[in-house]
Amino acid sequence: MSKDIQDLIVGIVLFFLGLLFMLTMHNFVYGGFETEIGSLFFPKFVIFIILILSTILVSIAFLKARKKNFAMTFKPKEQKLYEEMSISEENPLNILLYTMLLFSYILLLHFFGFLLSTPLMIFFVMLILRGHNFKIIFSVSILVSFVIYYLCYYLMRIMLPTGVIFG
Repeated sequence: MSKDIQDLIVGIVLFFLGLLFMLTMHNFVYGGFETEIGSLFFPKFVIFIILILSTILVSIAFLKARKKNFAMTFKPKEQKLYEEMSISEENPLNILLYTMLLFSYILLLHFFGFLLSTPLMIFFVMLILRGHNFKIIFSVSILVSFVIYYLCYYLMRIMLPTGVIFG
């Protein structure tokens, strides 16, 4: 299956999932701190972004399919970088590792909370994606986790999971 067909299928599936969530948004549970924008602002924003990006993805895949130009035009150096940074079908071990990591993140999130589980998840995902500089990987995983925590807790007043052990 070509990349364009995969993009088309993924775009359509994401669009309909986003549409489904947008239409059933009124059934979501309200919670967290009371704010002016409400606790459902961020989920609505993310769903809106998913709808926009999936529409763009489907449109681009349609245009490429119309032109019958399925060849990717990478320079050799960019092609190598693209192959190194992707979790490909050729290496199912990476996909299996990522799936196991996702399930372990859910368990860790339950027991240890957001601030301990998320940096670990980001660190190991970056390793799976063949990150080589451990200082950068460590710094990015810590920084991204604390930025997300700050945005959610202090700006949007949304409580992130603290875990069973620390909660």
